[in-house]
Amino acid sequence: MKFTILAAVAALLAAVSAQSDPAACTLCLQSSLQSLPACTGVEASSSNPAYAACLCASLNGAWIDACSGDSQCGAAIATFRASYASNIQAAGLSCANGQASFTPLA
Repeated sequence: MKFTILAAVAALLAAVSAQSDPAACTLCLQSSLQSLPACTGVEASSSNPAYAACLCASLNGAWIDACSGDSQCGAAIATFRASYASNIQAAGLSCANGQASFTPLA
């Protein structure tokens, strides 16, 4: 279960990048996410509490806007942005009471 969150992120990235240049889109999204203060230098791992905090900091989706250009992710990024927070939280990310964690899904 702890890998569900990573699978959700990967699936979202794959859906968007398949409609544009996959490498450019994925690199842009990774770079943009890592530019958030809570995400700088954080290893993407569902067992890493810092990664949970990073994802909680990313839920507003503003960082995704940097990748909307045609040479990055193109128009498909709007769908990704609209569903990002709900998909990540549905996969088990909890951002309650200032505590970020990955919760097992029932």
